[in-house]
Order: sequence, then C-alpha cells, then structure tokens
Amino acid sequence: MIDAPFMGYLEFVSRMLYFKGAQFRAAEYEKDFLEMRLLTTIYSTAENLRFLIFALDHIEITEAFAKDDLLWSKDTSLLDIFKLMLGGHDEILRTILLYATLRYFFLGAPPANFPDFIRVIRNLLENTADKSIREWPRLLLSIDNLIGKEHVFDILIQPNALDLLEGFYLPQRREEILKARIIRVQPAAQQIFEQAENNAYLRGNIMPLIAQNEKEPELFDVPAFQSLYRSYEIISEEDFELVWGDLLNSQLYTQNKWQRLICDDDYPKNQAVINLASDHAKSYQQYPILEDFLRHRERLFLVKKLGKTPDLSETRNVKEQLYIYYILHRRIMKCDINRFFANGFNFGWLAKDNGYVSLFKKGIADDEWFDEENPIFQTYRTQFRYNLGLKTENALPAEVVGLGRKNNPFELLAQWAENNE
Repeated sequence: MIDAPFMGYLEFVSRMLYFKGAQFRAAEYEKDFLEMRLLTTIYSTAENLRFLIFALDHIEITEAFAKDDLLWSKDTSLLDIFKLMLGGHDEILRTILLYATLRYFFLGAPPANFPDFIRVIRNLLENTADKSIREWPRLLLSIDNLIGKEHVFDILIQPNALDLLEGFYLPQRREEILKARIIRVQPAAQQIFEQAENNAYLRGNIMPLIAQNEKEPELFDVPAFQSLYRSYEIISEEDFELVWGDLLNSQLYTQNKWQRLICDDDYPKNQAVINLASDHAKSYQQYPILEDFLRHRERLFLVKKLGKTPDLSETRNVKEQLYIYYILHRRIMKCDINRFFANGFNFGWLAKDNGYVSLFKKGIADDEWFDEENPIFQTYRTQFRYNLGLKTENALPAEVVGLGRKNNPFELLAQWAENNE
C-alpha cells in the first residue's frame, strides 16, 4: 500500500505542474490531481517527469535550507512547510513557496543565492491579495522568470523586470525592484531591509518606510532608514499600545456621516504611523525614551491649539476633541491607556443622558445631528450599536460623572502644557 504522505506529495507536485502549464484564467480547471488520466497527461512531457523525479530525490533540500522561519511566526521554516503539506495542510502561500524552492534547485540556480530568491518570492506572494488558482499560471511563470544563474537582484534590476513579475501585486513588484537597485549600489542596505521585511507588522512590504526618504538608489540614506526602522520598532511594541492615543488626531482615523470615527484596519502601514515613527527618529537624541517624546508632542499640540482656541471647550473638530480627552485622561486624570480604549479603537457618539457630561460645548463640525450640541463618546470594536444606548464601560472617563473627573479640567490641561519640565 502506498502511504498517504507519498500520495500527498505526488498530488502537490502534479498540481503545481498542471497549473504551470494551464491557461491563465481558464473557465475551469482540473481538481483531482491523482486521477490516472490527468497524471498521464501531466507526465507525458520529459521536463515534468524530470521535475517529479527531482522532487522525489531531493526532499532533503527543504531541510538543508530551512534554518529560519519565513512567515512571521514560529514553525514556518521550509521544513515545517514541507511537513504541513504532507499532513494535508496546503495553504496557498506555503504551497507556492515550497514549489518555488524545488523549482529553484531543479533549474540549477546557485545554492548560495537561494535565501535572497526565496525572500523576494515570499514578499511578492504575501503582498499579492489574489493568489487564487486562476492566477497560478501567471504566478508560477513569474517565479521561473526570477530563477537563473544570475542573482535575483540582478534579474530585478533589468529594464524589463516589471514585466517578468506578472500576476504579483504591481506596487510590490515595484518595491522589490527598487530594493534590488538600492542594494546593488549600497550593499549595506540589505541587512536593515531584511530586518524590516521580517517585522510581523510590515510582512515584507517596507515601502511605507522607504518612501520617507526615497531618492535615487545612489543617494538613498541607509542610516536614516535604520533610524526610522528603529523608531518604528519602538512605537509598535505591544501592538502600538503606547502611541495609539497620540494618533487620534491624524489620518489614521476617518470621520463618517453616521456619528463615527473609524480607525484604519491596516494601521501598521498607515502614513500617520510612519510619520510618527519619523518624528520620533528625528527627536531620538533629545527624547530617547518614548514616553518623554509623546509628552513633548502632546504639549506642542496643546500650546498650538491654545494659541488659536484659548477655551478648549470650544473645539469642534472631533479628532481634536478626542485627542484632548486622551491627553487629559493620561496626564491629568492619570488613567490607564487601556481604560480610554476600553472597548475598542473606534468611536461612535450618542445624545447625552443622565450620568454623562461632555466637556465640549460647540458641537462637532461636519456632523448632521450634533453640529451645535456635543454628544457622548463611546468606544467600539467592529460594529457600533445605536440601540444599546450609552454604556459606562464604553464611555470615556472624562465624560462619566463621578469617575475621577476633575474640576476645571481644561485649565489644568493648559497649565500642564505650559509646564515644560
């Protein structure tokens, strides 16, 4: 009896070879890759048969080049991926990475260059949303295009490189090409690029960081990128917990017409986060401790705001209102960050009720229902339910009567801002 792992491996190899030769976006595709009729067709070509024999004879490749985790979590080395595939777990990204590995060595590419090749493939695959089987014919062809005697970076800097990568997400194609160009003229960039690509929030897509000082490859500022990435690592600790409130008054949030302020789901790569990391990097020598930098930044905001609106209660921009509440919450009321975001990072608002009071008095700008009178804020995660009414556990402490509120809170906040100790 032929064991299940062998049949699983045969199914894997046959499926990949089938799609390598299939029509792009065909009306339908075969599904049973162990059917004798289909196997006969697939292995009727000499190259496919040679590849099958190679794949069976060189399984040790997955162990020899499996020292590091590839996919931003533990147990994702090539050997782990191979074992999962044999166990019936054939998630698309892992499946194609395993195929790309076998294909690389089958075509006789230099073993020393393999780590850079598989990293590029990983980055392209991870950041290509549509990896459905209808795209596989193009993706598998593009993988072959990146395999040769030349280093993958040298292939990527060719004039036609963009066309060699059809099927992959266009911005990620451009990113891999740009990184290759930079590395080829500034080899020192490779190590810090790899560190950033391995970041679990960036996951191979580091263009948001590169774009902060994007120049011609010869002029790219590698030390500046290192400094920026160091700051990004610092502010991203504990899922950006320490800096989240300081992003309230930024493009991370969008106000809509249904009394809601919504956070970008792709927050790790939002430009507001990158800008904050950039500001921290520029101030690092003066404020190496993140908390000191945030206090300084909050004071600057308040001093500028007070110069325009001496009475903070007259603030009408909803992002500014929430940012002021956050600073009050942290610096005057001395409350924990998690209490402010008690039930999520999105905000809705409802009409006032007993037990709640708003510290603002001029309404919310661009709000159809609360343009003149301020409502009460409520935090939420995914869906804001108006019919549930106000909930103390979802409210901001500054708006809950008897929950540590201060007398004359905005005066205290102004004093704090001016006391630059």
